[in-house]
Amino acid sequence: MATLVALTVITDGGGSYSSLASCFANMSTDHFSGSKDLVGDDKNLTIDCSGSAADTSTSTLSGWTTDATRDIVITGDGTYQNTALPGFGVSNLQLADDFVTLDNYRCSFTTTGSSRTGINLNVASSNDFTLLNCEVLFPSTHDNSFGISFTTTTTGGSAKNCVSIGCGYPLFAATASSADITWVNNTTESNGLSNRNAVRIPNSTGTVVLINNLGDTSGGDDYSLGSTSTTDSGNASSDTSAPGTAGDSKSWTLDSNYEPVAGDTDIHTLGAGPSDATYGSYVPTTDRNGVARSGSTCTSGAYEYVAAGGATPKFLTLLGVG
Repeated sequence: MATLVALTVITDGGGSYSSLASCFANMSTDHFSGSKDLVGDDKNLTIDCSGSAADTSTSTLSGWTTDATRDIVITGDGTYQNTALPGFGVSNLQLADDFVTLDNYRCSFTTTGSSRTGINLNVASSNDFTLLNCEVLFPSTHDNSFGISFTTTTTGGSAKNCVSIGCGYPLFAATASSADITWVNNTTESNGLSNRNAVRIPNSTGTVVLINNLGDTSGGDDYSLGSTSTTDSGNASSDTSAPGTAGDSKSWTLDSNYEPVAGDTDIHTLGAGPSDATYGSYVPTTDRNGVARSGSTCTSGAYEYVAAGGATPKFLTLLGVG
C-alpha cells in the first residue's frame, strides 16, 4: 500500500506551509528528497488548505509523476480563499499534472482586468483530473477571462458542484479538443459582454457529458457547443441554447451565495437525480453545501434548493465580485 504524505497549507501560520505556492515550490525538496515521482516512490500526497487570511500568491503544480492509485488531492476546508489576481495571460491556479483532485478551492478577485484565468487544467497526457465544489468569482468587468478552463486537448476530466461567476467564459474547454469532459451540477454566470458564453466547448471530438448545469449570460448564447456531441440532461439556460430542449428558456435568481431562491421553480426539479436510471451515476449525492441529493430529480446547478429554515450554507462567499 502506498505511503501517505499529508501536508497542510495554513495561511495564518502553523502548517507545513503558509501558501499553496510555497507548498508547490518546496514540497519535493522538503518531503520527497527532491523526487517528484509518486509512482516510483509508491506514495500518495494530500494537501489540506485552511486559514482566515487570504492566500495572495498564484501557483502552478507541475512535473509530478502520478497514476490512479498514487495521486494528489488538494482540499480546502471552507475558510481557505485565494485572492491573487493573475497577470495577463496567467492563471490563479494551474494544474499541469495527471490524477489530481481539487476540492473546494476558492479564488475571488476584486480588481478589473482581462485575459486572466481562475483555475486552469493544462495537462499533457490522457489521464483524469477532478474538480469538486470549487468557486471562482471575477468582477463583471473582466473581459475575455476564464473561470474554470480545460485548456488541454487530450486529457479527460470532470468538474462537479462548481461555481464560476463574472468572467467572460466561466466554464470553458479548448477549441477542437479530443478530451473526454464531464461537467455536472455547476453554476455559471457570464458577465454579459458581447459574444461571451457561460458554458463553452467548441467543436470537441471527445466524449462530453453535460448534466444539471446552470448557464446564463446576456451577451451571447448561454451555451456554445459548436459541433460538440453531448450526453446531456437537466441543463438550464435563460435562452434556447441549452443542450436538449427541456432546460431552454428557464428563469432563476441566485442569492448572494449563488444558491437558488424560493421563486426558482423552473430549476428546482429540472436536474436528473442520483437514482435516475440513465444519468444518475454522474450526479454527486450531495451539493456544494453537503445537502443530500436523492431520488430521480434534483436542482440544476451546484446547490439544492432548500426551503426557508433548512440547511445552513456550508460555504459562504467571503469576497464579492462587484
